Amino acid sequence: MAKTSYPRSCPKFDTCNASVCPLDAKWQKRKHISGDKCCLYLLEAAKLDAKANFAGAGLANVYEAIEAVKHDILSSSASIKRTYTRAASTASRLHPKFTKGDN
Repeated sequence: MAKTSYPRSCPKFDTCNASVCPLDAKWQKRKHISGDKCCLYLLEAAKLDAKANFAGAGLANVYEAIEAVKHDILSSSASIKRTYTRAASTASRLHPKFTKGDN
C-alpha cells in the first residue's frame, strides 16, 4: 500500500488547475467536467517506462500514490480516461532530458 500523500506535497501544487488530484484523499468528492485540466502526473503515469521516469525525476513517491488510486480515478470519469489514454502515446515530460539540471 502506498504512503498517504497530500495535494500540497505535489511539486505542481501551486500552479496546478486539475480538478481531481490523485494525491487528494478526498478526490472522490471532486467533480471533473469535460475540458477541465488533468493532473500532469496522472497523465505521466500512462507513459511507457513511467515508473522509471518518475524515479529519475525524484518522484517515486508520487508515482506510488497515483498507482494506488489510478484505476478508481479512470473508472470515475470517461473524460479523464480518454485524456489518459491519449497521453499514453505522447512523450514523457518527466524523461531525464526534461528534468532539472539538464538545461
